[in-house]
Amino acid sequence: MTPGAKKKYCAGSEGFDPSTVAGDATLQSQIDELLKEDDLLSASRALFKLPNDDDYVYHATASIISEGRDIADMGSGNGYWSYMLRAYGLKSHAVDNLQSAWRVSWVDDTVISDGVKWLEHHGRGEQMVLLLVYPVVGGGSRGGSQGVFTKDLVDTYGGDTIAVVGTQNKNGYTGFKDLTMAEYMEKEQPSWTKIP
Repeated sequence: MTPGAKKKYCAGSEGFDPSTVAGDATLQSQIDELLKEDDLLSASRALFKLPNDDDYVYHATASIISEGRDIADMGSGNGYWSYMLRAYGLKSHAVDNLQSAWRVSWVDDTVISDGVKWLEHHGRGEQMVLLLVYPVVGGGSRGGSQGVFTKDLVDTYGGDTIAVVGTQNKNGYTGFKDLTMAEYMEKEQPSWTKIP
């Protein structure tokens, strides 16, 4: 269990055996299909043979992605994701410029700052995971350049793991207007590898 976690989330999976999975072409095909649909939750449940009501998947995913590193929750809004990650025993820095005054806060230590400036004052986040939850990319009716929030954060970030949470439906609010986050990364940041 992750150090500092408040509760145990899963006793484990007696049905999971890595050596068996390596030789199971049918299971691998099932998992591949789920990953092609960006359904990491179902793929993880199939791989680890976990019941649908077992929230271990989220705990394991967060722990593996962070690998003990701090998480920079940029544009954290009300701090809900930092709150949840902290419940798993992970250290998450909630950073938000408070462009919206209407909010309920889940954490009381949100750093009020521009995300790029915060990263620059923290070694460009080189030893952290960059978390973007429904990143508002800017532009449109609010003025400014389309995608500036996300683009500037990705350009400034010096680490090796970016986690993007949220629907990327090309409507321009929490994703780029003309492309998804995955398409942006493929086009503008080709050195990054997508892990669905």
